[in-house]
Amino acid sequence: MVKKILALALSMAMVFSVLPATALQAADNGPEMVVREEPAVAAASEEELGENVARAAKAGASYTNIHGVSPDAMNDGQFATEAPETSWNSWIDNDDDIYPIEVSLSWEQEYELTAMRVMWWADNAVITSNDNVTFPKSCYVEYLDKNGVWQKISDVGVEYDSSSNNGINGNNKLWNTVKFPESITTKGLRMYIERSGSGRNGVGISEWEAFGTKVPDEIGVGENIALNATVFTGHDSDADPNEVKINDGKLAEGQDINWNSSGFTPDPVNVDLKWEKLQEVNSMQVMWWSDGSDVKFPKNCTVSYLDEKTEKWVDVTDMVNESKESVSKVGVKYTEKDGGVYDNNRYWNGVAFRKPF
Repeated sequence: MVKKILALALSMAMVFSVLPATALQAADNGPEMVVREEPAVAAASEEELGENVARAAKAGASYTNIHGVSPDAMNDGQFATEAPETSWNSWIDNDDDIYPIEVSLSWEQEYELTAMRVMWWADNAVITSNDNVTFPKSCYVEYLDKNGVWQKISDVGVEYDSSSNNGINGNNKLWNTVKFPESITTKGLRMYIERSGSGRNGVGISEWEAFGTKVPDEIGVGENIALNATVFTGHDSDADPNEVKINDGKLAEGQDINWNSSGFTPDPVNVDLKWEKLQEVNSMQVMWWSDGSDVKFPKNCTVSYLDEKTEKWVDVTDMVNESKESVSKVGVKYTEKDGGVYDNNRYWNGVAFRKPF
């Protein structure tokens, strides 16, 4: 999703930096609040499990049925039907022993995962068959840690619903859900599956889902698109009427290079950044300014964007700050030297958005 208005609501003076974005608004609403996210709780429904991020992964397998079948069917968001090519399966036209077989989900960026689930597929109800595709005997799942080492998480269930046509040919709709003991940060999951049969017999997957969120990009990485935005505040200080100083790329020096809301009654004060073209926003950072007298450091700051479709402002509360903490608001910290007044403050309050917009 891309937006072209981003806003902060606050009472402050500042220098602004936005990493890939469009329009921004800010406001002063009380003490800064830090919110730590609790791991998602696994449950039977996708709503309780969270967002399925498997769709963003590349699926793979150590072997795949060569007759029109692809690993992509594992995470395409569609349940398999009676057609083998709508599933991933490992039927093989010889007696090679390729088990346990490995299947994987790989992401280009890190994700924080809390759960996964898999739905098995088969076209033969005789579990110990020496042909066709049958439901598996056993399975376990691993994740790739930050050191590039695979770590086992848990066994995975091999249950299936046999109430309709023995569960074969797309009739099985039973999920085997695994709630991870704790959230994991990874670029990869893999399962090792043992078959129940022999000979040319294979195993199959109707759909594989993983639940979590993408780890936010590093704050301050990428182009500062705030430089290309137009600023609107609804107020200019009588002492310094230049809103352009908010995003001109220059840090305050003494009393000269800053914007502030001194003498402006409404609280909170909105500061909007607007772009002519839609942009994607990943992160932003702001440096506050104070003279220790009429212009004080802000008490609180929120961020929102203008939804182009609904033309309504949407609050952004799912963020990670420069200290890697989960937060719902933008920080209001400053350098303590000499109270941070004038050009003594050089502290960037940054936030990365868990879901870029």
